Amino acid sequence: MKKIMSIMTLAVALFLTACSQQEQTPKASSSASSHSSETVASTSEKSEQGVSIDGSYRGQDEENTILLVVTGRKGTFTVQDADGEEETKEV
Repeated sequence: MKKIMSIMTLAVALFLTACSQQEQTPKASSSASSHSSETVASTSEKSEQGVSIDGSYRGQDEENTILLVVTGRKGTFTVQDADGEEETKEV
């Protein structure tokens, strides 16, 4: 259960990071963490319906690598554990 909560927390953090990457400057962080995330590729265009967050977002914690790919109103959420086993879900 703890592992699932960690994965979901990281997924939400990735999603919120993706949503907030609208012309913001990076801020320095003074806290050390074993979690990391990066934007692999994204487009941020203003459309009639809002801001597009299309792209690929990758994150990692102690045991798992997470990839969130957003295209339009759909996406895929892939978790790869340390053994190389992958689980992919449509979101």
